[in-house]
Amino acid sequence: MKISYKFLNFALFYASISTAFPVISASAQTIIPDKTLPNASQVTQNNNTLVITGGTQAGNNLFHSFQNFSIPENLTGYFNNALNVENIISRVTGKNISNINGIIRANGQANLFLINPQGIVFGEKATLNIGGSFLATTATSLKFADGKEFSTVISSEKPLLSVSTPLGLQFGKNPEKITNASISPLIDPITGDIIKDDDGTNVFGGLQVALGKTIALVGGDIAFPGGLATVFSGRIDLGSVGDNSFVNIAKNGNSWQLSYPGVVNYRDIQFSNFGNLTSYEGGSIQVTGGNISLLSQAYILSKTLSNQNAADIKIDANKLTLLDGAEIYSITSEENKQNAADIKIDVNKLTLLNGGRILSSTSGDGNTGKINVTARDSIEARGGFIGETWFPSGILTEVFKDAKGNAGSIQITTNQLKIFAGAQISTTTFGKGNAGDMVVNAKDITISGSATNPDGSLYKEDGLAFSSGLYTAAEESSSGKGGNLLVVGDRLRLTNGGILQTATFSSGDAGNLTVKMYQLVEISGKDAENIFPSGFFAASGGITGVIAGIITATGKGGNILLKTKELRVFDGAALAVGTINPNNQKGAGNLQINAQKITLNNRGRLVAETASGQGGNINITVKDLLLLRRNSQISTSAGVVDAGGDGGNITINAKSGFIVAAPLENSDIIANAFTGKGGAVIIEAKNIFNLTPRTRQELAILRPDDLDPQQLISNDITAISQQNPSLSGSVIINTPDVDPSRGLVQLPDNLTDASQQIVNRCKPGQGNLANSFIITGRGGIAASPTDILQPDMVTAPWISLDGTEETVKGETITPPNTPKIVEAQGWIRHQNGEVFLVAQAPEVTVNSQKIASINCGV
Repeated sequence: MKISYKFLNFALFYASISTAFPVISASAQTIIPDKTLPNASQVTQNNNTLVITGGTQAGNNLFHSFQNFSIPENLTGYFNNALNVENIISRVTGKNISNINGIIRANGQANLFLINPQGIVFGEKATLNIGGSFLATTATSLKFADGKEFSTVISSEKPLLSVSTPLGLQFGKNPEKITNASISPLIDPITGDIIKDDDGTNVFGGLQVALGKTIALVGGDIAFPGGLATVFSGRIDLGSVGDNSFVNIAKNGNSWQLSYPGVVNYRDIQFSNFGNLTSYEGGSIQVTGGNISLLSQAYILSKTLSNQNAADIKIDANKLTLLDGAEIYSITSEENKQNAADIKIDVNKLTLLNGGRILSSTSGDGNTGKINVTARDSIEARGGFIGETWFPSGILTEVFKDAKGNAGSIQITTNQLKIFAGAQISTTTFGKGNAGDMVVNAKDITISGSATNPDGSLYKEDGLAFSSGLYTAAEESSSGKGGNLLVVGDRLRLTNGGILQTATFSSGDAGNLTVKMYQLVEISGKDAENIFPSGFFAASGGITGVIAGIITATGKGGNILLKTKELRVFDGAALAVGTINPNNQKGAGNLQINAQKITLNNRGRLVAETASGQGGNINITVKDLLLLRRNSQISTSAGVVDAGGDGGNITINAKSGFIVAAPLENSDIIANAFTGKGGAVIIEAKNIFNLTPRTRQELAILRPDDLDPQQLISNDITAISQQNPSLSGSVIINTPDVDPSRGLVQLPDNLTDASQQIVNRCKPGQGNLANSFIITGRGGIAASPTDILQPDMVTAPWISLDGTEETVKGETITPPNTPKIVEAQGWIRHQNGEVFLVAQAPEVTVNSQKIASINCGV
């Protein structure tokens, strides 16, 4: 059997840690019976083999009891049991840890239970050569279905040995640790040969049992400092529990399965220095503990090699941490038609740092597994360097090149999701199969930044940067479709190049992006080099002027649907659908937004553009306010690389709200085309402020060279064809139906003749006759006899003098010397601004313009 996997050849590493464990004292290096059973266990040494016989058999169960149980290097502990024995149950009643650095062997297909509450250590040379399952535990007793118990605590009474099936493990206070450092060669379960890697070196397997059987390690803390455990079509079960716990064990076909329904307190499990669990040929893996850590390229792997579907990888913990290249991985091989294992993570907190990843892939006809992560508190993923090598972190399903299988779906459920420094949650295809769908349900989501070098510059591979984000794609070499992405929560923030993206870079169509945020979506900024914007993208190849991509992509871009209370897009960020290939006639997808308030600021953009082909449509429903500031833009332009295609439509429904742009900030709404027909802009709002619809004719005057409204300082609405005046689109703006004459006074048809109100001539030469014009009464100027009588004339109230009668004594009045009245000849302006008519026009020097004198006509 040929097994090749990138993590399996670690000979140099394991050689470097060969002295990592302390030398065991001579007294601890033997197997010593304690003679507490009715038929005591016996141990005899035959060369390098410690032969274990005797023990007490009850039904198909064989019981052994030891004061000490350790197997030094180069020795074999051989349980020479009868072939009718199903379960060999061994307890250690002494005070020493069991140190296993040799071989444990048993006859037939007997299952072996090793119980030592003092602790168990498997050294580098520890090897299992048994036909059944192996369970090692630091429990204090093993309970049976008939209520009996086989305890490591010796009493004066003879033990009641059960003939029934083991039921569970009972732990005492402060359960001790189990450590596995075994790196024994991997054995072909069919032939018994050591499996070699491609270069002829041994493949490491560590602790290994027969085909279809179980390895179970259950104790307090559990450590794999470079150690391995491997099964073929079997099961690996690790459990780390606290004080007084009870763990259920149950027979499941040829294997055993553990469950923890009554466990309240858990201890920790740590894998480090390439330590791993590996399941081949449809086996399953379950790891249960408090804090589970995979460090320094440790991994948990399920690999499907033939025609049997893999079972699950299941992790249950308070906290799961994958650090420095550590992975949880399921894969199905290229010659295989069966599916890879599903991965199920159920934790309170998940942390993926410096290359920590959870992934499933296929290189054959089978599908990848599905990944389901529930992290009740938080998920954090962050890429980073290990030495001089950058490692991506994240969660992903992937179809390799030429593979026919599909990528499995990804489902994420958490309270807080944080993705930084180039980490991604993604489902992609590089082959013939489709990418999977992704569903993310998180109350608060923050996605920020891209992968950067230590000097702060963008880290790139083949010229491509790694943006942090949620991502589904049909990649360049594929013929499959991209997956759909659904994101649900309360608040979403994308900053410094963080993205949500569904894309195609090949012939398959991109998936759709749907976001439902009950409170806020805030998208801002670009990456460290101010190149790649933050945003939502559903693209074919890329989006011209927004994100670069693969110009040869021919698939259709996806749609974006966003529902939220408030949307903020600023500092160069964008929501965009589009295509970048000028030969792609499939067109862009559509962008639909439903929000209470939308703010676009400082080059914030909503885009549905194409390099060629039909521009996408943008449909916006906003309840209160759409605000555009500082070069922001809404665009469905087509042919943005001077090619064909009709502009898409922009529909803005703000029946009860307002659309506002700050004056002279060049924020535009554009549905233009280059050679094709302009689109339509349809706006319905309570009112619109500081946005001006522009016709092609107006642009020809304002920008005759390029007809580009984006080069004007004003805020413009356009739907034109730049090359063909007859193909301009339409701009339709609907505001509430208001009667402009409402509240105004109806003027009479017969207007007053002003000539009847003014003296029709001056009286030159009669300057000694002064005139006066006196009105007495109320209500203003009296009506002329020829005026039309108005029914609603206002009557001003009289103001009466008091009733006292005043007697005026007559006196002689001398007539005044009345000056001669001179007709005004001109006017002067006082320094305070008042204007006076004067009899003699002053001499004035005029610099800028002539001021004509005012004369009365004779």
